Amino acid sequence: FTIALKADGTVWSWGYNANGQLGLGDTSNRYKPTKIDIENVIDIATGDSHTLLLTKDGKVYSCGTNSYSQLGRSGNTTKPEEVPGLENISQIAASTYNSMALTKDGKLYTWGYNGNGQLGNGTTSGTATPIKIKLDGIIKIAGKNQTSTAITADGKLYTWGYNGYGQLGNGNTSNLYVPTEVMELENIVDVAVENNTIIALDSKGQVYSSGYNGYGNLGDGTTSNRATFTQNPILDEVADVSASPVNSTIALLLD
Repeated sequence: FTIALKADGTVWSWGYNANGQLGLGDTSNRYKPTKIDIENVIDIATGDSHTLLLTKDGKVYSCGTNSYSQLGRSGNTTKPEEVPGLENISQIAASTYNSMALTKDGKLYTWGYNGNGQLGNGTTSGTATPIKIKLDGIIKIAGKNQTSTAITADGKLYTWGYNGYGQLGNGNTSNLYVPTEVMELENIVDVAVENNTIIALDSKGQVYSSGYNGYGNLGDGTTSNRATFTQNPILDEVADVSASPVNSTIALLLD
């Protein structure tokens, strides 16, 4: 399924809708973009079968499947409903079965499935209530496939959650249950998470990656997985990075 945010703050959706993730009030598929009944949206995020919407007033709305409490309340919903207890939110992120929200003052709240510690609360117990994580000064969040990341204002990258391919960059494949600094990296300004791979960008435009590499995801000329972040040997002066959930990475150069 696909969700699109227009410049005027309206949101449009289409595609597969068995769980109501399109936010249109039913579970019928849509074959062309259809407007969702919500206004003043500034950010969107999608998980496996759920959708998050952030409005201009700092509130978060969710719809779709709630099989692991990823909507932040009880029960499924086919229309966007507000997630209780959240305010002054500036960014949102959705992983497979869990959700993340970052406040304007750099505090992170997570909820949903937690079987691999991806909520960062030190346990593997899920929650339907957004819980504040013990890490402050955050400016950027990203997560996918039960792996979570955050960048702090001082340019440090923190990773936690599923680590089956070494994507957390801590030198092994053990899961982490709280945000843990990647000591080898500094001055990080952007991060993207794909299917078991993490891509990080520093202030000099250099790209670093770790994790699954079966399709050359890391861009290092091999197909060997890596449990530590390795600088890309070709790219420099990169302005932005993005990662697909299906094993590909895109970099935007400054030129």
